[in-house]
Amino acid sequence: IGGAERMLVDIANASVADGHQVGVCITRASCDDLASELNSAVDLHVLKRIRRFDWGSLRDFSNLIQKCQYQVIHVHGRSSLSFCASAKMLYHNEIPIVFHDHYGRIETDEGVPHWFRLWGRHYVTKYIGVYEKLRGWALTAGIRPEDIAVIGNGINLERFAVSPAANLRQEFGIEASALV
Repeated sequence: IGGAERMLVDIANASVADGHQVGVCITRASCDDLASELNSAVDLHVLKRIRRFDWGSLRDFSNLIQKCQYQVIHVHGRSSLSFCASAKMLYHNEIPIVFHDHYGRIETDEGVPHWFRLWGRHYVTKYIGVYEKLRGWALTAGIRPEDIAVIGNGINLERFAVSPAANLRQEFGIEASALV
């Protein structure tokens, strides 16, 4: 799992510790690593969607939101945002969407996807970028300045202290003289 998923785990666990009802919805295949790090009080839902606009998963997600009565959807990732915005549009969900953008290719790709420029931005209630350059992207994408915040990545690194150090040279067959 990557940084967005690790941050999701930290946010979910901290929110449960603060007394909130929290559910995590993995829209694609199950992620055992992520599930094992979640507090047992966090409801875990797996949709197993096949493509971005998987009609059955869109319906299941909308039903899940209504059944569990969640008050905010906190989305990590642009593909997941397109999925949640589609569900909100199709099923008239009034629940606010907070888009937590971890787009790591912002240095080389500042483009705004066509779907976001046309309709996706209208379903984002608040935008959080994890890097200052993402603020500029959000403004270009049409998000109102007052709805944009930048909160740098803050991952709890203590849980990785017990992991053995990786030997990248050995793992990938990189010569000792080569720059890594």
